[in-house]
Amino acid sequence: MAPLGLLIFAFSAFLFRGVESQPMSCFVQNPCTGTPETTTHEDCCSLERLSGIPENCGERADDACNIYYRVSGEPCDPCQIIGFENSTITLTESGPQTIPIKLFSLGLIEIILLTASITSTNATENVDYSFTSQMFDYLRRVPSDTDIDIDIINDNIALEPIEVIDITLINRGFIDIFGPHDTTIIIIDEDVLTIAANPSFFEVQEGGSISFTLSKDKETAVPVDITVTPLTYRQYSNKTATNNNLPSLSSITNAPSNPAEEQDFNSTAIQLRTGNSSGSFPVSMNGLVTDDTIVEDPEGFVLLIESTNPDPRIRFNNQIIVIQINNDDTLSLMFDQSTLRLSENGGSLSLSILPQAGVMSELTNTVINYQVTPSLAGDVTFLPANSLVFDGTSAVLRITPIDDQTLEDIKTAIITFQPASNESGIQFSPTNSVNVIITDDENVTLSLISDSTFVSEGSSFNVCVSVTEPNDVAPHFIPVSLTLIPYLPTQEGDYSTMDSNLSPILTQRNRSTCFLIDTDEDQMTEEDEMFGVSIALQSVAEADFFRSRTSFNPPVLNLTIINDDSVTIGFTMESISVVEGSNPVSICFRVNEGILARNVAVNVSSSSNTAVIGVDYSLPSSVFIFNSSVNEHCVSFVPLEDDIIENTETVTVLLSTSDPAVNFDISRETVSITDNDRASIDFSQAEFTIREDGSTLSYSVILTGNLDRSIVVSVNDIPGTATRDVDYSNVSETITFTNSSKRFTGVLRIINDSIVETTETLILALSSSDQFVDLVNATVSIADVSNVSIGFTMESISVEEVSNPVSICVRVNEGILARNVAVNVSSSSNTAVIGVDYSLPSSVFIFNSSVNEHCVSFVPLEDDIIENTETVAVLLSTSDPAVNFDISRENVNIRDNDRASIGFSQASFIASEDGSTLSYSVILTGNLDRSIVVSVNDIPGTATRDVDYSNVSETITFTNSSKRFTGVLRIINDSIVETTETLILALSSSDRFVDLVNATVSIADSATSRVNFGFPVLSIPVNESDQTLVVCVDRFSGQIESPREVIVLLSTVDGTARGGSDYISISMVQLVFNSTVMSKCADINIRQDSLYEIDEYFNAIISSNDVAVHFINNVSTIIIQDNDMLAIATSLPSNTINVLESNGTVQFCFNVSSGAIDSTSTAVTIDVTATSLGATEGVDYSAMNRSFTFVSDSMTHCYSFNVTDDQNVENEERFQLALSSSSPRVTAPTITVNIIDDDGITLNFESVPPVSEEAQFVTVCVRAQNSQFLQRSVEVLLNTIEGSAAELNDFLPLNNVPLTISPEIGVNCTNITLQGDDGVEGTETFSVRMSSTSNSVSFGDDLRIQLIDDDVATVRLIGPTDAVSEGGGSFDARVEVIGKLEIPITLSLSTLDGTALAGEDFNGVVNASIMLSGTSSSQNVPITIREDDLVEGEESFTISLSLRPVEGANINLSPGTVAVMISDNDDVTIGFLMTSLSVEEGSSPVSICFRVNEGILARNVAVNVSSSSNTAVIGVDYNLPSSVFIFNSSVNEHCVSFVPLEDDIIENTETVTVLLSTSDPAVNFDISRETVSITDNDRASIGFSQASFIASEDGSTLSYSVILTGNLDRSIVVSVNDIPGTATR
Repeated sequence: MAPLGLLIFAFSAFLFRGVESQPMSCFVQNPCTGTPETTTHEDCCSLERLSGIPENCGERADDACNIYYRVSGEPCDPCQIIGFENSTITLTESGPQTIPIKLFSLGLIEIILLTASITSTNATENVDYSFTSQMFDYLRRVPSDTDIDIDIINDNIALEPIEVIDITLINRGFIDIFGPHDTTIIIIDEDVLTIAANPSFFEVQEGGSISFTLSKDKETAVPVDITVTPLTYRQYSNKTATNNNLPSLSSITNAPSNPAEEQDFNSTAIQLRTGNSSGSFPVSMNGLVTDDTIVEDPEGFVLLIESTNPDPRIRFNNQIIVIQINNDDTLSLMFDQSTLRLSENGGSLSLSILPQAGVMSELTNTVINYQVTPSLAGDVTFLPANSLVFDGTSAVLRITPIDDQTLEDIKTAIITFQPASNESGIQFSPTNSVNVIITDDENVTLSLISDSTFVSEGSSFNVCVSVTEPNDVAPHFIPVSLTLIPYLPTQEGDYSTMDSNLSPILTQRNRSTCFLIDTDEDQMTEEDEMFGVSIALQSVAEADFFRSRTSFNPPVLNLTIINDDSVTIGFTMESISVVEGSNPVSICFRVNEGILARNVAVNVSSSSNTAVIGVDYSLPSSVFIFNSSVNEHCVSFVPLEDDIIENTETVTVLLSTSDPAVNFDISRETVSITDNDRASIDFSQAEFTIREDGSTLSYSVILTGNLDRSIVVSVNDIPGTATRDVDYSNVSETITFTNSSKRFTGVLRIINDSIVETTETLILALSSSDQFVDLVNATVSIADVSNVSIGFTMESISVEEVSNPVSICVRVNEGILARNVAVNVSSSSNTAVIGVDYSLPSSVFIFNSSVNEHCVSFVPLEDDIIENTETVAVLLSTSDPAVNFDISRENVNIRDNDRASIGFSQASFIASEDGSTLSYSVILTGNLDRSIVVSVNDIPGTATRDVDYSNVSETITFTNSSKRFTGVLRIINDSIVETTETLILALSSSDRFVDLVNATVSIADSATSRVNFGFPVLSIPVNESDQTLVVCVDRFSGQIESPREVIVLLSTVDGTARGGSDYISISMVQLVFNSTVMSKCADINIRQDSLYEIDEYFNAIISSNDVAVHFINNVSTIIIQDNDMLAIATSLPSNTINVLESNGTVQFCFNVSSGAIDSTSTAVTIDVTATSLGATEGVDYSAMNRSFTFVSDSMTHCYSFNVTDDQNVENEERFQLALSSSSPRVTAPTITVNIIDDDGITLNFESVPPVSEEAQFVTVCVRAQNSQFLQRSVEVLLNTIEGSAAELNDFLPLNNVPLTISPEIGVNCTNITLQGDDGVEGTETFSVRMSSTSNSVSFGDDLRIQLIDDDVATVRLIGPTDAVSEGGGSFDARVEVIGKLEIPITLSLSTLDGTALAGEDFNGVVNASIMLSGTSSSQNVPITIREDDLVEGEESFTISLSLRPVEGANINLSPGTVAVMISDNDDVTIGFLMTSLSVEEGSSPVSICFRVNEGILARNVAVNVSSSSNTAVIGVDYNLPSSVFIFNSSVNEHCVSFVPLEDDIIENTETVTVLLSTSDPAVNFDISRETVSITDNDRASIGFSQASFIASEDGSTLSYSVILTGNLDRSIVVSVNDIPGTATR
């Protein structure tokens, strides 16, 4: 606080200065020299003017040395400087800082009170800065410099705009001071924002999109605009050349070396805005990468991330993302052949790799590696070695065999091709490999082939042996031996062959033979069986020729007999049920069908349905073995105990096997496990109590126990003394409990019925249909509440200071009172103060059944303070719980009746328009107890806001201690000369207790004017033509006040263009501007000529004599662009030259055909450039690139080139000579040169060995002689010529079929389709002839082709398929031909004795002649079988067939012999001598005899004797050995001994049957069964346990026993009955 004396002094000084006028001039009195110096007020108080005072002029504190103003003899204030050192101060966000203030005075200062305050700012207090208004006081002392404290807060927010704080010094001491009162603080935000992109590297497929994140490490004051630009490597390198902050491409280690082009991706930049917050945000770029169909290497491009905010505080941690485009296109390659067949003397072959589907980049060559497996080193050479280069069209591998003069086996290999490891998108289709077969010319390969190597039991199949290599084995024959080899456990009985031809002879005509194998069927499930067929050469001399050069493929053919029998296994039942925790149960399964001859394994496992293994049950997974001795297994199932309430759970026990011979009839057994646990559910309390106040009761229902399922429980109310819907709302809840949800909270809603009553009850009851739940209910008690409602009659009233007292009333509004209730009335001051603003006594009012209203008097009081409306609350209160208040507060508003006055310190102000400021004060008169808010705003008059001055918008808050405000009006220098302009400083306030007075401000003009002119376009291109060009001059800035005019002068100056010839000159054309004219134009005429010339120019210039005119620019260049054309032409037709190779040097000329060349300075250069179009520079032609200059006197030039003559036959080759100019106004032709080949080539057929007519085709090849000279493809036409072979019958003809011979291979082939027939015939021939339309092609001899007939006719001898019965008459031996005979053949048929003899068992045949031909393909020979009456074995004889050789006929006998079996049809009859026999148990043995009763035996027959127990048991009741008896011509009867055995068992007569049996079909039985009856000799005894019994006649019972003595093997039925004696029944 300032001392009271100081305040009085300050106030008196204020009164004194209030009448003092403002000094308009003054002078300085220098007391040391006494010399007065007239000066201005400002100069007097400047530091520069003080330098005139001598240093020895006394102490500065001495009054004698002060300088004063003098006005009319009255003293002025001491000269002082107090203010800021700098008008602007730049600070950073670095915390507390100081602002220096400079103070200076020539003597003591009576009193200065300085206040530093902020007048305006765009910064936010306590966020951007912290500042407290500061006061400095100086009482009669020399002031010293001081500082103002300000805290610039670092808010860690980046990219804030410049913030400005205006601070003003106000002197509260009422003594004027001079100096800079205002300073502007500029706050610079130095926070750096770092933006990072993540990740920095992406791999993406063609057509793909990417997503990445951008992160900001700080919050920003403004959103950050980001541009993401896709760039090629070249575009990015151009960026790095001008921006050193970007990383170079060479520093990016993962960037693909192959650059992407702009067509590979979408180069459109995307614009992003991040927002103000920090953190990461995602960025997606859909469709970024273009999807093409070209196979290419991975390519790279760059995403450049930049900010479009022009702010150097934005940095990037990672500014680029490298994108690698992975090619997803495929190039499918194929081979021109799948198999390469070479012979050691057959020459080279070429394999071509060709594109099948897809396109490869023109910039890409694909390396294809290949590997030969196995290696063919030493056998062939490959060129190029190891790898090929595929150029997008083809790649060729040349393979040359090496002839080592050694007889060798066939060699095969596979060439596997694979793109190099760095190649992608290349694939082969349908395969990436080619087979190579190299054959020795003399090798022989025999193949062993079967219909199938895996056969089923009981089936038949063929095994064939054939010659596969070479094509011709004539004239030799190959003796072959075949052997059947059984492998364990296979036995010879498992397979058989009836074919005796296991040693065939193979020839060129008979290259293949087959035999039939049968497999045996059984019913045993057993392992698969194997046997082999081996092939070898016979050990005969004829085979020696082939022994060292014959290979077998394979030497042994392994065959497998697949067992097709099976067994059926299954559970003994499909389902069982057990109780949780009960004893284990056995689950059994057995073999139900089939016979096992080997082990089979069956897996037993479980599949949990709802039961869980290890939790609900235990069952080991096991493997059980079944075989011939084990046909049943069991596994133990153990139900486990738990404490979880759950439903019945199930598990499935499963049988499974990997053995295909096992089938299951019942493979699944379901086990059901029944639960034995219970749950308990009750309420959290057994009893609840709640008030009847309309509230709710919360209750909980809790489940005790563990669940693995849900339990549903219902909660319902049962009314007691409480009534549903009167005292409470009904309860009806459905709760679902689970193991994770065991508690439920419900609500009972209580109804307030306003009736006084006793406590009432109801029951909350639980119910559930779940049988495993125990439920407990709860009781609810409801306690009663009642009340009355009392309140004010109104909620608020309004009174004025010093008005009359008002009554405030209270009444009972609702409820019935039967007793007194007390209510307190009091006041609570809000803004009004009791005893100052109002008077109100505190009272207690009693209400009862007869009193329901009371009133109290409220008195408002007077004061003289200007204040807002004040309020006081009148309150009701009570301690009675039965009383409620509806209006317990009544607000009383006391309105003020006092006013304040606010106005400016001056009614008018004068300011100068020099960009300075005008300071004004606003003053309040009156006393306040509150703040008054007043606004100061400008009202434009003749002065314009924001043109002549800055707008004024101040909000002032006046209080009783702050009644003066100083503001600033900023004046704008608008650079326009004008009269004094005015505005009004206007006050406004929403406070109705304030009187306001405005002030007027006058602004005197002090500015000078300047106007800037220039050309809007500095360079104007114009086409050369007769036209008018408009040239304009613009006023760029500055204002011209009407009626002032400014003149600008426009002229032209020649450059290379000349006035008069190229354009019409102008000079000093006046362009007049005034206040409304911003642009003026003038015309310049351009002239046209017809000469070809370079562009010309001239200048337009402006000038002025007016000093107010300033030029931004004063020269504009007009460029006249020539549009005349020049055409260069030749006299060549279609600009084409056709030249023969032998022509040598060729010349042609060209000239200017239209247009003229300017003779002064223009020359036209025509370049001639040679480009190959197939012809090779330096090989086919020689043409130099040359330039020719055309000027006005040189308009024709000639050009020469050379054509090279060679011996090569090649296509027409081309190159072109392009005439061109760098000028687009010069046209010139392109000359095409066609080099026509005039060399020749000879073509020859390659020889063709004889070929089988059964081959599908014969290959005919044409080879170029001296093929090294063949440089182009030549085409020949092929035609066939009939010989002994006929077109269509034996081959399909060639009629002018074209065949192209390419220079890469020099040979080409085509196939002639052969028409195989099935007739036996001789060798036939036909020829092939070449022709051509080309004069450069000559031919060798015709090609003669031999067709070898390899058709085979097989003669088959067919006998009876079954044995022929003795005496069955005759049968036909059939001879027939399989195949077509075109020549007749003769055969002989004979019979050969075996066990059957000709003349006794059959009638023999000797050399019966048989003739067969194409029209007679079969013949029968009858053979008669003879009859006898002897029982004998099956007999056989053989029928044999032989062929008379016919030269050239390829005929096989298969089979050539047939065995015939004769079955015996005679029999004998054997039987028992009797049909039945009776013996006694334990008696002597008896003989049972049987004999031959009918027929003659010529061989042994066997009869079996055995017994079949009926009721008698062998070994217990009798003995009879099972025996085999032999009958023959000398033995016709046998007997067997039957022995009855003794036992002690009482039994019925028992029987046994003695049986005769045999497997011999010749034996019949007349009596084959004899029944033997065995009579029992044992007895049983039955009686009572006592002979007599004694009983008492007391109503009791007598127990007796009946006992059997003896052993029984049957039941005996005995009846027990009473027979009355003296006792009566």
